[in-house]
Amino acid sequence: MIVLGIDPGIRTGYALIDVRSPKEYIKISGGVVKGYPGVDILLSIAPKPEVYVIENFTLWPKLAVKVSHDDPELLTVRYIGALTSHIQRMDVKLVFHQPAYKQGCPDYMLKRYGLWETSQTPHERDAMRHIIVYVRRENAALTRMRQKGRIKP
Repeated sequence: MIVLGIDPGIRTGYALIDVRSPKEYIKISGGVVKGYPGVDILLSIAPKPEVYVIENFTLWPKLAVKVSHDDPELLTVRYIGALTSHIQRMDVKLVFHQPAYKQGCPDYMLKRYGLWETSQTPHERDAMRHIIVYVRRENAALTRMRQKGRIKP
């Protein structure tokens, strides 16, 4: 399964990973893109991902009143909106993760799966963390369904 993890922001980290199993990850590409041109780069990436995992962003009303039209916080929200709009038109799965989810994949896990050495920035690593957390959560859900007899092993 090919998964694209995205850590949006002024510097958007991304990682395209071939997930062979919950313990085997092969990096296809990754890096950092800047600004709105990054949307086109991420949407034209090859091979086409089957799943997009995007770190979500919440602009809290209390803080929103202090934000100007060119504030980096607002640009992140717009960036996620642009990505979401395009991805929803494709025949792929789109998953949003809260920023705290990446804490479920500490540095030692990236090292164990051989991804630490292949990543160059914290933003790219965060995109990888979201992929690993997504795969682990999906695998755990399937295991629970099998145990309850909802699906066959």
